[in-house]
Amino acid sequence: MDYVILLVLLGYYLFIESSAPRKPGDNAVIQSQSIPVNNAYCFIFWYNMHGQNVGTLNISRLIQGDRGKSVLWTKTGDQGNTWRQGAVDVGNGLFGPFTLFVEADVGSGYQGDIAVDDFRLDPFPCKIEPPVNGSYDCQDASHTMIPRTQVCNFKRDCTNARDESDCGMKCILLTFKNHLKGFA
Repeated sequence: MDYVILLVLLGYYLFIESSAPRKPGDNAVIQSQSIPVNNAYCFIFWYNMHGQNVGTLNISRLIQGDRGKSVLWTKTGDQGNTWRQGAVDVGNGLFGPFTLFVEADVGSGYQGDIAVDDFRLDPFPCKIEPPVNGSYDCQDASHTMIPRTQVCNFKRDCTNARDESDCGMKCILLTFKNHLKGFA
């Protein structure tokens, strides 16, 4: 079931069908547009990988001028009959624009599809650890902790302004529609 449907009763998702005419080793690739250099980005997405013959889902990055892609995140095999959220830090410390790739490979048989949904690219790093005891980690050099109540209060409490940088709906929605290859 499409994760979006659960939220708004309307939506679509992309998947690679593993039954005929697909065969083991076939793949589907989604390529983003060129993404400008930023201090950091967090690529967030939903995925469903279910069945006894599920293949591999990779999130890769190609930096402009490089010869090959770098795999940033990967999952292989059955992940259960549920939608799961993935989050990948991308773009931190890069020296040029880059492109993201979402690639799904068919597994060893026909029982195992891979689906993806709801791509989002936030202009800040992924939150690796949840807040501790109502505190917020500024993720600066000294890992300053401030009360959660001081986040998004229009006042810079972190020296790096991280507490005010990801308030509201600041995100870049990736445009993949013209770069679909092999997804149903």
